[in-house]
Amino acid sequence: DATFQTGGKTIEVPGFRLAYVEDDAEDAEAAARESERVLPPMTPGQALGVERLDAAGHETQPPARLTEAGLIKELEARGIGRPSTYAAIIETILERDYCFKKGTALVPTWTAFAVIRLLDGHLHTLVDYAFTAKMEDELDEISNGSSTRVAYLRSFYAGNGKPGLKGQLEAADASARPQDVCRVLELAAPNGKIEVRVGRYGPFLSRVDGDQRASLPDDLAPDELTAERAEELLTKGSEGPRAIGTDPATG
Repeated sequence: DATFQTGGKTIEVPGFRLAYVEDDAEDAEAAARESERVLPPMTPGQALGVERLDAAGHETQPPARLTEAGLIKELEARGIGRPSTYAAIIETILERDYCFKKGTALVPTWTAFAVIRLLDGHLHTLVDYAFTAKMEDELDEISNGSSTRVAYLRSFYAGNGKPGLKGQLEAADASARPQDVCRVLELAAPNGKIEVRVGRYGPFLSRVDGDQRASLPDDLAPDELTAERAEELLTKGSEGPRAIGTDPATG
């Protein structure tokens, strides 16, 4: 029941092709490839028989991880930060464990997912690209004297016709539930659902309908965690201490 399609071209007027002959082997190969893309004369509704069918698999590749240089390029494109602050931005996200370096790539952490979940869900304006870029312009106005810092801070905190930071924080305090914010992923595993949560001592796995828990390795990238790997970590974590030998000196 499949529908197949093809793309190519037909040559109605050969033109220079009638007189143009290539002897070079490389050009002949190019001409052969060109001829493969030329469709034979066909008419609407014409039935075609299948002479041969090959299945060719194709998987799209995810975009490469950002490097420090790639992140700076993204910040520049969105008008966020200034050349004098780019180094501090990268230093901050590394210090706060929002990402870690794998070679030259910056890999986001589970903590970063939890923070973004909180900010995006309850303090959305603070992580809006347009807000951040606009703030840079307003800081420039303060530095060149066309605006004052006190007026800007008052508007930012108290609001100017719309909720400012104070109102947003109060609303977030009333509506944000830590148990929801700290739950960053749920995996469907053979022995029951597994959650990835971020706690006081870092990210960990927890069986939804059970008491199993296990810490997540610091160098495990979020996109590398599968249901099978989560089951393996939970099983290993539930084994408890294991005797590996006897100390010869003390027995």
